[in-house]
Amino acid sequence: MARDALALALLLVALPAALAAQGPAGAERLVPQPGERVAVLPFVNISGMPMDDWIGSGFAETVAVDLERVANLAAVDSGDARGLLPREVGRLLGTPWVVSGAYQRVGDRVRITARLVHVETGTISRTANVTGQLRELFTLQDRIAAAMAEDGPATVAEQTVIPPAPPAPPGIVLPERVRPARPAAAPGAAGFAPPVAAGMIDGPPPPVLPEILNRDANGRATMLAIRLSEELDLDGSLDEAVYDEFGSASGFVQQFPIEGAPATEETEVWVFYDDENVYVAARCWDSAPEDQWVADEMQRDSFQLIQNDRIVVAFDTFYDRRNGMAFMVNPIGGFFDFEISDEGNPNTDWNTVWDLRTGRFEGGWTVEMQVPFKSLRFQQGRSQLWGIQFERQVRRKNETSHLTPVPIAVGPGIFRLSAGATLAGLEVATQNRRLEVKPYAIGSSATDLRADEPFTNRGAGDAGIDAKWGVTQNLTADFTYNTDFAQVEVDEQQVNLTRFSLFFPE
Repeated sequence: MARDALALALLLVALPAALAAQGPAGAERLVPQPGERVAVLPFVNISGMPMDDWIGSGFAETVAVDLERVANLAAVDSGDARGLLPREVGRLLGTPWVVSGAYQRVGDRVRITARLVHVETGTISRTANVTGQLRELFTLQDRIAAAMAEDGPATVAEQTVIPPAPPAPPGIVLPERVRPARPAAAPGAAGFAPPVAAGMIDGPPPPVLPEILNRDANGRATMLAIRLSEELDLDGSLDEAVYDEFGSASGFVQQFPIEGAPATEETEVWVFYDDENVYVAARCWDSAPEDQWVADEMQRDSFQLIQNDRIVVAFDTFYDRRNGMAFMVNPIGGFFDFEISDEGNPNTDWNTVWDLRTGRFEGGWTVEMQVPFKSLRFQQGRSQLWGIQFERQVRRKNETSHLTPVPIAVGPGIFRLSAGATLAGLEVATQNRRLEVKPYAIGSSATDLRADEPFTNRGAGDAGIDAKWGVTQNLTADFTYNTDFAQVEVDEQQVNLTRFSLFFPE
């Protein structure tokens, strides 16, 4: 229940922003006329697997041919329109219509979405969603083209207006939006390789110090973790020399409310490590005074924290692009940790050992987190390659942004680890045994002068221990001696219809 509740809560946070993008209820729907020019953009690969990039170009070519054949529309090649939004492509090429879309492959199934945009007004005239087997790819492409070229009136509910993207605030660099590269020869539908081969980076190469972030033309990023040469004072104040010595990772991109636009409030992040811990630091700029921030929750793992201003970091420690561990913090030090399985299914019962401090500066708030390596599970070996994603929410604006672009259609972006960045440069101690020990001791003293054998200050006590040992990265052994069953909720259920409270003896 807790897992579903977290996903639902995150979706509810995004819902007002998504509804705000809807166009006016009375708007008249536009439709393309025979002979009009239409630009077809390569479809975006949201699975995050480079070996699937060829599919996007194939979609564009097939849809363009079908639009000419079925609807007598003049398809225009958009291959030279790099780094532009759909409406910008249309203006550049002089076309009144643009078709854009995305696709996602899971195993041997693929889901395709597409939309037809009127360049002048920003109206989405037609949308289509199809799902099928990968071997049916050509049939699915034809169905997309038929949906884009269909005749007849459409309901107002299908119409949406895309607002223009706002200019980037000073100091924020938006990664270039570029169509996926087209390989020389498209691979066959069978025999796909794993998403990430061992030791290989799914994205651009690591940056050159002192820079710690490198982005490629498709928005993917590789971030460097920096080894600390001196102890980091965990106080929430980013005043150590290491923050000036190395650049920050920034340039967050909105998921809500304007997909792909630069975040309106700048966020800078760093990842450090030493022999025992990995550290995450963030400087969250905010143009509003502190009394306008939304931060009112301090209880650990409270779902109300999702409604606060917050920053979240997710570690994909096995670099499988599907599973990870996330750590959420708000400006007043409230925190939430959970596991992510298969890009969803959050396990909020997972509570590991970590620490954090928040602080203030003239332009916003800061946070420093400390996560012991012993609190995490990861692959064997000293050199590590992890996935990482950051999420920033500015609650008063209903704005959610990420370090790397996340499509608005996929729901809570922190779960979409396949769209996250790569974290390189980490080195861990070869001996990283995980051992948790929980001892307990209880005692009592009683006096009863009315007993058959009166006694005074009669003492009693008990003790025991629970231990958890991480034998390997995937095997945990639990030990217990003289378990404290008083901590087990096995009280008999009782119905109380009186005005007096019930008493539950230990």
